[in-house]
Amino acid sequence: MDITRALGCSIVQTHAKDGKRNNGEVPLCEGDVDFPKYLKALDDICFKGFHIIEREVGANPAIDIARAAEFLRRF
Repeated sequence: MDITRALGCSIVQTHAKDGKRNNGEVPLCEGDVDFPKYLKALDDICFKGFHIIEREVGANPAIDIARAAEFLRRF
């Protein structure tokens, strides 16, 4: 992710949310964002900040947020 590398140490936190083109927000890892690639780019710049999990829509945001946290902990 070129923008991640370009911003480098200026990145102090991220907002972890996912979506599908022309379909809006979806639970993390169910959308078009390539999180493994994105998180690798953050790792490459030695990112040590926080990932703020956002889930503003859906039938059960609390469950989606818990699943997102579990997913992010793998990286």
